[in-house]
Amino acid sequence: MSAVLGEWRYFRLREIRAARLWAASGGVAVHDNEGMFPFTHRSRGPLGGKRIRTYDRTAHLLAMDAEHLIAAAAELGLRQEWLQRHSTLHFDLFGSPLNRAVARCVDAPLAWPAIPPDFDDRAEQVPLLDGLP
Repeated sequence: MSAVLGEWRYFRLREIRAARLWAASGGVAVHDNEGMFPFTHRSRGPLGGKRIRTYDRTAHLLAMDAEHLIAAAAELGLRQEWLQRHSTLHFDLFGSPLNRAVARCVDAPLAWPAIPPDFDDRAEQVPLLDGLP
């Protein structure tokens, strides 16, 4: 049985309590970190080279339980194994999935600084420093 998702809403950095309450009541919350927590993603390029991408705009995806959270994340193209199991279950959002999440919100900010759609495909090949994973 698939989870029925409630309305998606956008919450600013200082609205974390409201975001958690919204998610606990059955809605889907996109909690914007507003540049406070940039995210660096390390991966391998198509030719095996290491690449680093830094995303200045990040957010957290919240829902009432793991089933609803995973269902919401799947709608954004996220994998289940990316679920963050900290004090609050959430998915980290950045790049194109973040843009898609904000677009789903009924109260999305009009001046959202959208990332170009092909941003996720344009990663600079950068060697990692010794000792870093």
